[in-house]
Amino acid sequence: MTKSLRIEFSERLWEFQRSYDWKEQDDAFRCFVAVGDMIESVFGKKHASMAMGFLERLFTQAEPTDIQTIASRSVDRGSNWRELWLNMDGWGSSCQPEFFGALHDLHAFAHYGIIPIWDSAGELQEDDPDAAIRLRALDQSKDIPSYVQEVCSKTDQFISLLSNSQQTSAIYHLRETRDMALARLKYDLGQPLKVSELAALSRVSLKRLQNAIYAKAEEAPVVDKQGMIHPAACRPWLDARDYFPSIWRQIVALYPLDADWGDEVIFEGSVEQSSDGEFLFVPYASDDTFFHPGLRRDRRSATEAGGFTVGAKGAEQHFQTFDEALQALTKMETPRWRRPNTESGNWGIVSAQGWKRVRRVDLEGL
Repeated sequence: MTKSLRIEFSERLWEFQRSYDWKEQDDAFRCFVAVGDMIESVFGKKHASMAMGFLERLFTQAEPTDIQTIASRSVDRGSNWRELWLNMDGWGSSCQPEFFGALHDLHAFAHYGIIPIWDSAGELQEDDPDAAIRLRALDQSKDIPSYVQEVCSKTDQFISLLSNSQQTSAIYHLRETRDMALARLKYDLGQPLKVSELAALSRVSLKRLQNAIYAKAEEAPVVDKQGMIHPAACRPWLDARDYFPSIWRQIVALYPLDADWGDEVIFEGSVEQSSDGEFLFVPYASDDTFFHPGLRRDRRSATEAGGFTVGAKGAEQHFQTFDEALQALTKMETPRWRRPNTESGNWGIVSAQGWKRVRRVDLEGL
């Protein structure tokens, strides 16, 4: 059954909003306890109480115009500044500075392949000062790779300011979300992943994935000689773990977004009866030719299997369907297949140089 792109986005947004717990922002709050410790060690408890109370007020007020009023209330607010900051939370205790909002977006991208601000497209007013940050996020998210990398860079910058002990214990969720977002971006762009990156993307421990690879579990990916996993080899592992394939490409293609974006666009992943909108990761040879459905050979004699031939010389496998052959290629350390030489027409074996994301209908035209 087909559904619209907007419905798919809305379903993912609802799931994100239902489960999101602001843990990344909570991590950031806890890091500020070290600031209070430093102030107290130099100036004493009273000054630390004043400074941390003042800082808490800055976090809770979006427009701190009356600095003196804030300062006059800060001593009382910060009388037990450590307890105050340990109990602050990323949602209820913050005016949501731009970095905190970006962490919110990063989590949605990492887990669901979406950016929440798309839900407000067409409704934000450019002359509304309260919407300035959200409008900026909407504009930045038309280039998802750049936006995600920028937020991850800001996260890395924040982490670099922390002590070694804080980096080890206080920012688990910040690290987890950053690693997952970067792994998703690499996967979406057709780049090979490290074993640790696939573990982050599939939300399993590194040891669990390593054990599955070692045991050659059915859905376990094949690791090449460089220790990398090609995107096509990642897919069975991700599919077995309720992974949400990214839909940002389809949404970005509709920019500039209006309030009704995606209502009349079919979500590509819902088109089961037609493969026209489906994308596949396929291997390509040194001359940039793909493995494609046109490489199927008819059976010419009783001794020839026909179909698609994949694998190294002496260990060749034959499959009657393209999908079966492609699945076998994803499990090979070095994918190889037979195809006709462009000059002589003789069928020879070529080795994959990499993988590319290609629309199925384009492959079928080769």
